[in-house]
Amino acid sequence: MLTAAQLQTIDEECDRVLHQNWREGERLSDGVPFHYTCPSPGRYPWQWYWDSGFAAIAWRHFDPTHSELELRSLLAAQREDGFIGHTIFWNEPLSDWHRFTYNITSADATMTASIQPPLLAWAWRIAVGDPGEEPPIAPTDWPPFRCSSSATAAWATTCAGSPPPAVRCAAR
Repeated sequence: MLTAAQLQTIDEECDRVLHQNWREGERLSDGVPFHYTCPSPGRYPWQWYWDSGFAAIAWRHFDPTHSELELRSLLAAQREDGFIGHTIFWNEPLSDWHRFTYNITSADATMTASIQPPLLAWAWRIAVGDPGEEPPIAPTDWPPFRCSSSATAAWATTCAGSPPPAVRCAAR
């Protein structure tokens, strides 16, 4: 069992590393603001999808504002179709040799074209709160149906991500 002094030392070291590795700014190409915890400043200076989820959970113990900023930065990086890459290259472009090992579509790509399993909603719920209680993050036309309120409620609670039964809905 760890002593109170040992726990305090661990707590202080975690806080120090999180603050030391915190990055924020605006993407030079379009002015999009970013805030994230750099997992390894010398080797991996970019924002990583999974790392950001777990960093946000850790931040909630030290500065909950950083938790939300970290996750909102992932959302700010998304493409128009909602895709968020495995690695986001805010203002640190890939060097020539990295281009051969990262799945990118062009030399000036802002993120990789690959993804890890989804973690964002889970991390948001733990670090920030229930995503269902948050205002919409991005406007959407999904689902592409008009439904009665009971059909919409049933779809939202049981079939998130798939369209509601066509019998009770009509295309928009």
